[in-house]
Amino acid sequence: IILKGYVAVNGASLTVAKVSREGFSIFLIPETLSSTNLSLIQKKSLVNIEIDQTTIAAFKAAETRLDG
Repeated sequence: IILKGYVAVNGASLTVAKVSREGFSIFLIPETLSSTNLSLIQKKSLVNIEIDQTTIAAFKAAETRLDG
């Protein structure tokens, strides 16, 4: 998970706002909260998390350029 990358939470693709050793934070707007089930999530709720394919592709491209 990288800063400003994308992560899907319960199927909703969201922008990563902050990353730390303990976890990450995401940006949420009212439209997203009203059109998904994310407003129902409580502390310790189980959620499905996936790294967005766009973020994976961008990371791999950057890694390839850095490697040479």
